[in-house]
Amino acid sequence: MLPPELLALDIAELGNHTVAPRTVEALGQLMGLAHQKNWTVIPSGYGSKLHWGEPSRPPQWIVRTCFLDQVIDHAASDLTVTVQAGVTVRNLQQILAQKGQFWPVDPLYPDQASVGGVIATADTGSWRFRYGSVRDLVLGLEMIRADGERVKAGGRVVKNVAGYDLMKLLTGSYGTLGILTSVTLRLFPLPPRQQQVWISGSLELLIPLVQLLLRSTLTPAALDWIQTPNYCGLWIAFHGFPEAVAVHLGQLAGLAQGLTLDLQPPDLTAQVRQQLSQAPLLVKVGLLPAQVGTFLHQARTQDPMSSFWITASGLGYGTLVPQAIPGLRACAHRQGGFMSLLTATPSLKAEYGTWDFQGNTQGLMAKIKKEFDPRHILNPGCLG
Repeated sequence: MLPPELLALDIAELGNHTVAPRTVEALGQLMGLAHQKNWTVIPSGYGSKLHWGEPSRPPQWIVRTCFLDQVIDHAASDLTVTVQAGVTVRNLQQILAQKGQFWPVDPLYPDQASVGGVIATADTGSWRFRYGSVRDLVLGLEMIRADGERVKAGGRVVKNVAGYDLMKLLTGSYGTLGILTSVTLRLFPLPPRQQQVWISGSLELLIPLVQLLLRSTLTPAALDWIQTPNYCGLWIAFHGFPEAVAVHLGQLAGLAQGLTLDLQPPDLTAQVRQQLSQAPLLVKVGLLPAQVGTFLHQARTQDPMSSFWITASGLGYGTLVPQAIPGLRACAHRQGGFMSLLTATPSLKAEYGTWDFQGNTQGLMAKIKKEFDPRHILNPGCLG
């Protein structure tokens, strides 16, 4: 049952202390009340990543943006679109495809992921290799602050900024600084041809192949490492005109055959993606690109049943047994990277720590949090 203060607002009660404002104005009013009464709030789109992070105390309200799901303006000639944060990525891609365009992100939960949720968790996916990270694809935004005030930043074009660059600051902030209500996104034309290739083989052969690819003139849209208990290989995608894609495929085949690698292994991408999305223990890794192969070798050694999907840029996800956490986290550190726990039991997060901060990152984030949300109303404790 909603308290009297919320009954007057245009919001829906979804149960279990979960509400969904039907308008941006209602969301602002709700956050204004939360600020007055010191209620804690966890922002959410469709809840696919609510288990990521570690809230320090149960929130009074989970606030979902699922009713803020409208396309505000699609400026197809400018390759931009402005949408509300609750639009799902899948629905957005279907709308953009009608104009021959797409937003190049490939999140872990493609069916449930909202645009706001992808930005809040910086979940770019495989297309990062060619098209850049999420923060490179956000041109403008509107958000509701912790005190209920409405803030806008950026626009349809890339501009110089003074003070905080909110587009970059809110990317990966996990809803701790504000609640996104709408965003303006940079789009790309749908490529005339998209071709995927799977190359299987030993790490000893795949590592030199990746090095050759990175030094070559080939421009894959995605270049990902996939390792499971029974498989090790690369998932490579090319985007472009049919003639150019055909040339690139021929060059890739020549490089692979020169290393006696199999160019036609089974397609395991859907299987591995499902395994990771449902894993009871899910980690996020960030590595130097040249060190991914070494890390995967250590993962296979320390936990033969582990599975990892890591882009050639060094970011990715994996699932492993708890006993392997310390050794693989130390391995990531030796290579200048990190390994954070996204999905795990509270006891595991308490034992090993959820986030694997490096340097003074946590201290800097705490200072920014104090500026935006001094009362720690939004997603308290999520980032430590």
